[in-house]
Amino acid sequence: MLDTAVSFPIQSKLESQSIALRDGSLAALAVGQPDLPIVLCLHGWLDNGASFIPLLQAFAQQQLTSQFRFVCIDLPGHGQSQHKNSAYHFADWVDDVYQVITALGERPVILVGHSLGALVASCVAAAFPEKVSALVMIEGAGPLVQSVASTTTHLRRAILSRQQSSAPKPRALSSLVQAKQRALGISKRCATLLATRGAVQVNNGYIWRHDPRLTYLSPFRLSESQAQQLIKDIKCPTMCILGTDGYAEMSAQLAERQHLFAQLSKVKLAGNHHLHMENHLGVAQTIKEYLVKC
Repeated sequence: MLDTAVSFPIQSKLESQSIALRDGSLAALAVGQPDLPIVLCLHGWLDNGASFIPLLQAFAQQQLTSQFRFVCIDLPGHGQSQHKNSAYHFADWVDDVYQVITALGERPVILVGHSLGALVASCVAAAFPEKVSALVMIEGAGPLVQSVASTTTHLRRAILSRQQSSAPKPRALSSLVQAKQRALGISKRCATLLATRGAVQVNNGYIWRHDPRLTYLSPFRLSESQAQQLIKDIKCPTMCILGTDGYAEMSAQLAERQHLFAQLSKVKLAGNHHLHMENHLGVAQTIKEYLVKC
């Protein structure tokens, strides 16, 4: 049972949802009436849909949950979603999200993505403009890339990463919470959200629920020219929210790519890479003002 000292009131109002895909299904958390415009939230690598709970709390306080339906999925292999029967490739994330949007109905959705979720969301918006009415990227500025010169070296590292495997050792849930705190630089309250949804109980404690294959390196990444073409093809209004203490790579990428977006708003807010959890009030207010304009 989640400690009420670290929980958020909105959690008691969240619906658990299952979304069918071609191969399996995804788990999701949702709030808001089904007939409202949909905001689809995509989390970061090795996170899960619970990473948006602080934002949902702020949105509820701002009355946004009476204007939009928020759907926060667990990407395949994450949280409570099913695992794939193969390695995870970036293009497959795009396919998965396309299937989710189609399953949610005929209307375009607003995409809100953090980190990996932001990168995936940018590609979905580019490839399927009819499906996306607005895009919010938190600590993301389009797809990750690799230099052509590093192709062979990266391929070698990716294949070798698949050769490493070991059975997880059960630990106390509090130990997993502490591991998230250290790795992400977030509070116990936020780390508890991720660990509670992202862990499963076994005989001797808890282990992470996510698919170990998520830690494999992707064999290939896009080139910068390919990434820039995708960004040019994003036609919907786009907002990029970066943390003052976020990943420097994201700020550098945005500086290089900002002229490529058709409609871009840039905001920098206090916080690290997970500012949507730690500075959820500031991020929520920024997104609310953006959604009103859209």
